[in-house]
Amino acid sequence: MRENPDPDAVRTLAARARSSPLRTNYAYSEPSTLDKIKRAAPSFESPHIGDPGTISEKDTIQGGLMGAIAGCLLGSPVQGWSRERIHGFLQESNQYPIERFLHADVADSVINQYNIFHNIEATGRDSSTFINHIEKIPPDDDIDYTFVNIRTVETCGAELQTEDIGTTWIKQLPALRTYTAERVAYRNLLDGISPPETGLRDNPYREHIGALIRGPIWGLLCLGEPTHAATFAVRDALLSHVKNGIYAELWVAVLTAIAPLVGDLTEALRLSLSFLPAESRLAASLRSICNSDASAHTQIKRIHQQWDESIQREWSHALPNAALIAIALDHADSITEALGTVVQSGFDTDSHAAVVGAVYGAHIGAASIPSQWRSPFSSPILSGLSSEHSTSIEALTQRAIAASRRIKME
Repeated sequence: MRENPDPDAVRTLAARARSSPLRTNYAYSEPSTLDKIKRAAPSFESPHIGDPGTISEKDTIQGGLMGAIAGCLLGSPVQGWSRERIHGFLQESNQYPIERFLHADVADSVINQYNIFHNIEATGRDSSTFINHIEKIPPDDDIDYTFVNIRTVETCGAELQTEDIGTTWIKQLPALRTYTAERVAYRNLLDGISPPETGLRDNPYREHIGALIRGPIWGLLCLGEPTHAATFAVRDALLSHVKNGIYAELWVAVLTAIAPLVGDLTEALRLSLSFLPAESRLAASLRSICNSDASAHTQIKRIHQQWDESIQREWSHALPNAALIAIALDHADSITEALGTVVQSGFDTDSHAAVVGAVYGAHIGAASIPSQWRSPFSSPILSGLSSEHSTSIEALTQRAIAASRRIKME
């Protein structure tokens, strides 16, 4: 392929590909509308799972928020690094296995060998997100959408639609705070294109991880109500994604909604599968993981054999990252082990670690999150939204609780 192909030729080719029929022997059925997703999923309309009255609403929601932010902060310094580079750095700096936030107080030889202040977003020491280089919790797109979706509920209530979320994006998210599928959808919104076409038009990232990272907040707002969580997640994902990009957000929302109300996360994983279109690639991938007796190490190795993290379109794809989330949650006995496992596995480290942290944090509650993961929360949480620059974990929790109660009342 030419290095600088003609943009019009690329758009023409993309349009032809989009309008072409699926091959006749294609093994999967993957709808992208809410009604069709409901019909394709075995238990989308399931009743409540568990009794939310048996858990502390504040402790659970705060646990999910803290876990998400902690996971994102843990994975941020090594985002875009290969699995081998991550492992090498951790071992050379005596931080393997991961048991706390990553620090850069290491020998100059390690700094130089692993070029530790350069990742997919950071370009030097000044933009480092190692724990010993930050005074406040830095903004990150993986957390910005938590603010966005709470704000949309505050504005629109339980009847919010995809278009309402798009309006919040335009009003609250600077364009350069969006990436991949979200930036394409944002551009399409500005061009006057309406959802769901915003997720389709000229969008090569439409099954990537961007929607998946937006899922946990819907689960936290709909504890014990996975159908409601899934519905909101689909409405959200339709703005920028199709097929497995949508299902990934749906799955994470369901998983977060039921995690606090089941005995263990292996059970939560199995229950969550029935909310996915049964004949989708995501459902097949997650079933394989849940039905496997192989170790986490063996399963992670298989993911790396199937997907090449050195290729951007695979590194940030929803399918390998969702698989790594499932492996970490299925095999870990603590939030520390889960976060360490998923970050050490490579791929999109801050994104998938944020999801693992959210699910595990909701499962155990804020009071049970170990002190090493709680330490940053004495500092302000910064956001990339135009009208929300700084908040505290307490204030964010209270807003989430109020949003959750508004959904339930309406």
